[in-house]
Amino acid sequence: MVLAVTALQIVASALLIVGGLIQGGENGDMAGAFRGCRTAGGGAAAATPHLRRGGGAGPRRPAGPGAGAARPVGGDKRAAAGSMRSLAYGEAARLCERALRVTGPGGPTGTDRGRLLLARAEALYKAGDVTQAITAAGQAGDEAERRGDPAGMARAALILEGVSDQDWGRRVAHLAESALRQLGHGNAELSARLLAAIVVVRSASLVTGNTGQAGPLSLQSLALAEAAGTPAALVSALRARQMACAGPDGVGDRLEAAERMLALAAEREDPWAALWGRLWRIEASCQPGDGDAAESELHEPAEITHQPSQPVADRHLARTRRAIAIARGRFEHRIRELAAGNPMLKAATEPMLRARASLRRACFT
Repeated sequence: MVLAVTALQIVASALLIVGGLIQGGENGDMAGAFRGCRTAGGGAAAATPHLRRGGGAGPRRPAGPGAGAARPVGGDKRAAAGSMRSLAYGEAARLCERALRVTGPGGPTGTDRGRLLLARAEALYKAGDVTQAITAAGQAGDEAERRGDPAGMARAALILEGVSDQDWGRRVAHLAESALRQLGHGNAELSARLLAAIVVVRSASLVTGNTGQAGPLSLQSLALAEAAGTPAALVSALRARQMACAGPDGVGDRLEAAERMLALAAEREDPWAALWGRLWRIEASCQPGDGDAAESELHEPAEITHQPSQPVADRHLARTRRAIAIARGRFEHRIRELAAGNPMLKAATEPMLRARASLRRACFT
């Protein structure tokens, strides 16, 4: 009975993270929240002393006055909320994983298990572990399909927007198409986002038929998003439109998508939307060869990436910086950026760079 109650406490606590993930951008005292998370987490562990970190049973201690089911749940509530407010995404992912390991009475099943998998996927993604995030999201999609749950399939398809992975893209398209067939178009926001997910996958496809369908579908997604009028739908649809117009003749459409995204970001104070809008504007300047305009924009995304405080945002900015450096012939800059933080690679590349510089001096002096 005690083990069943503890299992329920763990699962209930971790499910609170889902709400925290949805509101992950809220403001607050980050340092204080992190301290609260640690303190509350310790209180929760003390309230269930018969469960050690490794999951094994240990000697039980007498419960003190007022001890009971409410205390560990309250402790984990504070721990989960603190983890998300302090952007401690790794801690949030760990709490979800702990709940997913619970089996038997009180363990997560059905929709609850799917929500935990998706919460873990989002936390892992925000912590920078994209591979494990894809695995968790894929498991959630598989379980939703087994349950015949189109809403669960839709959530799995949309949880990792912005991830570029060919295998995962095919899975996203399958989940999104299956969900749309079963859900219909009664929910304009959800339909817009699912269509946008399909567009992004088809835009990146090497199959001509797929890329040809991306443009019309992106316009359909954008029309549905405008009808819904929700920020989430508009962000998804604008991203799909930007991807669908990737060719040289689509520069104007991509610039329009970038400006609309930046306007939405300013209205909603959304750093992720601001980052996408800036990066799209830089990319659109690069294609016709306006390197000066592209490079002059780089300081804005650098400021924006401090706000999400997520490794994935830094990675997008670094990739853009490196592409511009290569396009402008600054290969040494690109190599040093790649070697930054890696002592072994730095030791290997520095002699090469010195030799290259000496050769250039010898040839041109």
